[in-house]
Amino acid sequence: MWECHFANEPVDFKLFWLRLYQKLNILCLGVLIGGLLVGGGYFVKRTLFAPQPEYAVEAETYLEYILREDEPLGWVAFTAPAWEAIIRSQEFMEDIQSQLGGTITIEELQEAVREVEIPDARIIKTTVVTADPELSLAISRALQTAIANFGDKQREIESTRRISDPGQAKRVLADDRTLRAVLFGMILGGCITLFGICLSLALDDTVRVPETFEKRYKLPMLGALGMEETGANLQYLFKDKKQIAVTGMEGIPVEEAASSLQQLLPEGTELALLPAEIKETEKLRTLDGIILIVGAGIHSGKSIEHTITFLQKQGTMVTAALLWAPEERLLKRYYGLNKAKRR
Repeated sequence: MWECHFANEPVDFKLFWLRLYQKLNILCLGVLIGGLLVGGGYFVKRTLFAPQPEYAVEAETYLEYILREDEPLGWVAFTAPAWEAIIRSQEFMEDIQSQLGGTITIEELQEAVREVEIPDARIIKTTVVTADPELSLAISRALQTAIANFGDKQREIESTRRISDPGQAKRVLADDRTLRAVLFGMILGGCITLFGICLSLALDDTVRVPETFEKRYKLPMLGALGMEETGANLQYLFKDKKQIAVTGMEGIPVEEAASSLQQLLPEGTELALLPAEIKETEKLRTLDGIILIVGAGIHSGKSIEHTITFLQKQGTMVTAALLWAPEERLLKRYYGLNKAKRR
């Protein structure tokens, strides 16, 4: 079965939060893009593809019922569902249609009468909405007349009168949700971007601080050139070794690194260079130690693992590693201003 080499690697939360802090500009950009895409898309749809403006007329009719002594109003008054069914009935709509001279169909009338409310048993509130303000006003007045005509035919209703009769229709203002769309887009964009950043950090196999290499590969890391502890680590780990080789991952200037390391090695220690593609395997077994140069921030986790495994198979081991060209600001924040101080 396959095994994930880093499945049990502990999370360095301090490094994780520092890396997340470095990517705040990407998070802000994601929030901005999300707000522009969602909010801008909603605004364009609302502006360019806005529906035809509509005009509404709200009117109220008062009903006076005939009640016998001690008879409750609920016994004789029509309920809200009853009025809804009555007003939308064929007979009722034909009355309105005849008042308007047959210029509108019954289906259009039924669609125009948007709401029928009964805020009180004696009050009928109707709302008529069409794309023509004059037509909305005419339908509303015809509707009130139809209610009066209907009431005249009912023995329970003594009289009807109009409580409100607007002189003009009001434009129906669409709910502008642009700000809410922008805020939603910003939150959505921020969440998606944050998830992407966290996922990329979790899958990141780069080595940025010495502790990452040591926890992952179980090998000592000397540090980086210029760090105070690098020289001391080098002196201790290689104090009894006479022949040492330096090799590095692809793209690392091994000669430059070897020249700097030679000045820190104990006296009498011979330093040799090994190419990134090691072919002289017999020579490896004559060495007392190997220093592996690892580039900071380079996605070479699997290549490092492959190199270490190859050397193990050849009967030799990487003695220690050196972190090449680390990000100084990150090191200072990770260790503190003093510990990562350069000489």
